[in-house]
Amino acid sequence: MDPERSVTGPGASGLIIGLFIAISVLVIILALNWLGDGIKPISEDDWHRLVARRAISRIELQGERVVAELGGVSQGDERDDKAIDPDLVLLPRPASAITEAEQARWREAGIEVVAVAGEDTDGQPTAGLLLIAALLALGGWYLWDQIRLDRQGPGSPRRRMAALERDLQEGRIPPEEFQRRAEEISAEM
Repeated sequence: MDPERSVTGPGASGLIIGLFIAISVLVIILALNWLGDGIKPISEDDWHRLVARRAISRIELQGERVVAELGGVSQGDERDDKAIDPDLVLLPRPASAITEAEQARWREAGIEVVAVAGEDTDGQPTAGLLLIAALLALGGWYLWDQIRLDRQGPGSPRRRMAALERDLQEGRIPPEEFQRRAEEISAEM
C-alpha cells in the first residue's frame, strides 16, 4: 500500500477535520429540529382555563394548527399560568375544528384571532431540511470527487509537493525547476 494514499497520510488531517465539522453541523441541526419551534401542546382543559383567565393575547389559525400567544391580562390564580412555560401554546384540536362562534367568543374576550393562510405545516421546516440535505449531498459529492481525483489523477497538491521534494533530494530535477513547479503547486494549496 502506498503510504501517501493511506488514511493516516499527509492529506488525511484535512479530511478528518472536514468530516468532524460536517458531523458537528449535522448534529447541531438535528438537535435544533428535535427541540422544535418552542410551541408547547397543551390539553383542552388548560386551553379553556387560559381563555377564561384572559392569559392569551393572540390566537393564530395556521393551516391545521391553532397557536396561541400568552401574555394577556391574567385573572385569578397566576400560579397555574406560570406552570405553562413557553410563550406559545398549541391547541390539541386542528384549526378546521374551530367554529366561527368559538372565534367570536375569543374576540369578545379581547383576544386577537388571526387566520394565517398558507402555513399548513406540522412545525417542521421542510424547505430548510431539503436545503440542508442538498448541501450535504453536494459536500459529499465534492469529497468523493476529490478522493477519486487523488487516486486516479496526479494527486493532491500536498502529495505532488512531497514527490517534487523527493525528486529534488534525489537529484532528478535541478533547483530552478523545483522552484518553478513548487510555485505552481503552492498556488493550488
